[in-house]
Amino acid sequence: MFGDPVENEMGWEVKKLGDNVEEMFLGPFGSALKVDSYVPKEDSYCMVYEQKHAIKKSINLENHYINKEKFDSLKRFCVMPGDFIMSCRGTIGKLYQIPPGAPMGIIHPSLMKIRLKQNGYDSTYFNFMLVKIVAIESTNGNCVQMAITAKALSKKELPLPPLPLQQLFAHRIDQIEHQKAEVQKAITDLETLLASRMQYWFE
Repeated sequence: MFGDPVENEMGWEVKKLGDNVEEMFLGPFGSALKVDSYVPKEDSYCMVYEQKHAIKKSINLENHYINKEKFDSLKRFCVMPGDFIMSCRGTIGKLYQIPPGAPMGIIHPSLMKIRLKQNGYDSTYFNFMLVKIVAIESTNGNCVQMAITAKALSKKELPLPPLPLQQLFAHRIDQIEHQKAEVQKAITDLETLLASRMQYWFE
């Protein structure tokens, strides 16, 4: 539908990534958020979004938390539902959009925060294209970069098709994901049925 994001053989308008984001920067310096900054959840003000959340695309993990005082010193790095976080150290380019209803938090030094401007990119289209761009740009021959910076990423050019076309793409992706979920549920149900039959036959 959109063609290769680097070659742009479809001739879409092209803009630098930095032109269509409100905020894009790496997390705080490591010295600003050490392990001893963490507090128990019951004493916390917010959670810390870490590289594992971007990689596993989930917030339902073993999470770390900070108190209000630490949050106030790092509030520039606050993220909320709708923002993207991207892994930027070692395993780079894993992108995750914080889902509706997720808690507010601050990002770990190994992450990049990306907040889109309104009416530029559809979030599903942006996710798809940025992952492709990073995958291409992070590999130079057989050499894989071990880090990525917001400054370098902001200069990357992404095709910018009309927003309705981006939204059509997002709708089709949603349909595919729904179909995948239904297929996976059917497989799980069949495995459960088989397990129960096996238990019946061999008891």
